[in-house]
Amino acid sequence: MTVKALFGAGGSPAVLGGTFGHPAERGRVRDEGGMSAVQVAAAAERPTVLLVEDEVLIRLMVADELRGQGLQVIEASNADEALTILESSLPIHLLFTDVRMPGRMDGVALAKLAQARFPRLKLIIASSREPEEPSRPPAHAFISKPYDLNKVIEQVERILAQTDNDR
Repeated sequence: MTVKALFGAGGSPAVLGGTFGHPAERGRVRDEGGMSAVQVAAAAERPTVLLVEDEVLIRLMVADELRGQGLQVIEASNADEALTILESSLPIHLLFTDVRMPGRMDGVALAKLAQARFPRLKLIIASSREPEEPSRPPAHAFISKPYDLNKVIEQVERILAQTDNDR
């Protein structure tokens, strides 16, 4: 499968936000009307994680760890970018979202919306403090910050290995 991500001037993502795919998977870059298009050949057998985190260094650290485990990772810096990705034709297996983010929607609202639209999507919520039970969507896991990367990897792998009936 070939996926196209658009990047604006200076290489900043215009549509998908953040880094797309593993550097070894990045393909050709060509100009499309003032924007560069990167074509990525996605391996169908590898699960894809949508990582939503507004803190750039934290997002890069977690994304690199997940990629190191052989996962495909798409990064978004806010809920709007994440929704654009979720509504695209990209197969997303797991939404890993921080609670606190700038913009019109936080991670809890994003998770609730994503679960309503994509009921088979697996979900991890992360924050420095756990959301109150009434406002928290039924996630597969809650991960507290600061991250213990070994625990993050364990949770992600455990959740991706679950079938829909294991929840």
